[in-house]
Amino acid sequence: MKERKLYLSLFILVAVLSGIIFGAQTVSTYQALDKLGLEGDIAGAESIMARRRAFLAINYEDKEKELISTFSKGETVFDVLEKADKDELLDITIEESDFGVLIKEIDGYKNGEKNKYWMYYVNGEMPMVGVDSFELSAGDEVEFKFEKSSF
Repeated sequence: MKERKLYLSLFILVAVLSGIIFGAQTVSTYQALDKLGLEGDIAGAESIMARRRAFLAINYEDKEKELISTFSKGETVFDVLEKADKDELLDITIEESDFGVLIKEIDGYKNGEKNKYWMYYVNGEMPMVGVDSFELSAGDEVEFKFEKSSF
């Protein structure tokens, strides 16, 4: 009889500890999702990486470079370019002005050469704001093209 009470007590202790651990883990999950800007969206947890991934293509005159970059909520196209530059995946030169950041050169291709300039597109559309103002969204496809300007 004492042995049975001992097993029952151990079973209850294990069940209580499991509940505490599982409850703490659930709270931690909610806190982590809130920090990611998902505000407790457990259903969204499955696609966190998809929500925070952007595809970056650099189209030069004669070649193309493609990168996949992760980003945090509120980061811009320029933030992704800066990361690629710091990771030595790209070599960029910029100019800051009252209008924002201007990409002057990528990997040795300079604005104005052969009457071509760096233009950027997000999901096939040219944004009407600078690279430092365009905030990325899940799965955005960003493309920089070295092309003649229509402006």
